[in-house]
Amino acid sequence: MRIKELKDFINKIPESMDEYQIIYRRFEDDEENVLFLDYPLTTLYLDEENEESVFLDEDGWNFFSTNLLMNEDGDSDEQE
Repeated sequence: MRIKELKDFINKIPESMDEYQIIYRRFEDDEENVLFLDYPLTTLYLDEENEESVFLDEDGWNFFSTNLLMNEDGDSDEQE
């Protein structure tokens, strides 16, 4: 999905749904039940170098910002 497609989709959502939580949902089938594994999304990171937008849950953002995000000096933003 491209950002333009996402914008077009979001612009069609009625205002009555503005307070809906955005989640990532994964499904698992344990042969007796289908499990819904929901992860609330908390962050959108725009990766200009790779021309990608990345949606992250809280755990994903914490890992990304601590271990992978680089500041202007090329150093990790990890706090000591």
